[in-house]
Amino acid sequence: MNFIDSSVIVLAFTPNSNSEKCQKIIQDGGVINGLVVMESFEVIKRILKSHELAFKSIRSLMGSGLEIVEISNDLIFDSIKNKKKLKIFDLIHYQTALNKECSQIISYDRHFDNLDVRRVEP
Repeated sequence: MNFIDSSVIVLAFTPNSNSEKCQKIIQDGGVINGLVVMESFEVIKRILKSHELAFKSIRSLMGSGLEIVEISNDLIFDSIKNKKKLKIFDLIHYQTALNKECSQIISYDRHFDNLDVRRVEP
């Protein structure tokens, strides 16, 4: 199982040279969390300059093969207890990957390097 970071979701739904690769990753399935959904929506909305298009993009994730993990109190506190030097949102993503026993984090963000879950780029 793979954790898919918001950087991949955003590139899947916006015009760029990596769009097709990122769409394929979503089609193959994996794990995201509610925070990835919210982060992705905001960035897609800003790039496309359209609330409606961003909403449609994010809504389409609900029908994909992705498992969307809720941001529970346990997840938040497990993330806070984690001593890795990441910003809180990235800690929540990392903790989600740990909790779901993901073999890798698919992301363009290098701050996920050198963790217990390997980061790979699409």
